[in-house]
Amino acid sequence: MNILVTRSNGQLGSEIKDLVTNYKDLNFFFRDLPELNICNPDSLDTFILDQKINAVVNNAAIMKFGSLDCIVRPIETKDYPTPAKSPYYSILNKSKIKLDFNMQIPFWRDSLNKCIEKLKSN
Repeated sequence: MNILVTRSNGQLGSEIKDLVTNYKDLNFFFRDLPELNICNPDSLDTFILDQKINAVVNNAAIMKFGSLDCIVRPIETKDYPTPAKSPYYSILNKSKIKLDFNMQIPFWRDSLNKCIEKLKSN
């Protein structure tokens, strides 16, 4: 599986880079500006199709919550056909993580907002 990680030089991208050694069966593509501008649909389309990307970890959501000027357009899986068929809408099932580590996992937007507020206060 080929996975694109956007804004890979930021905090979230750096954290993901530290974790990839645990997932040797996955192929990660870490990209950030100016190498890949996800606000440029043509550039993004070309990259996703050329690299046969199956999934995107869009760290650029920080831009939205950080009130930065960038338009991120959501897409559906059907818009980027790949050899691996994925459901049109899927959510990571976190039940195993919750059970194995006996923890509650907050909603990602709540965690992102908390992180951004902490960064703004520093």
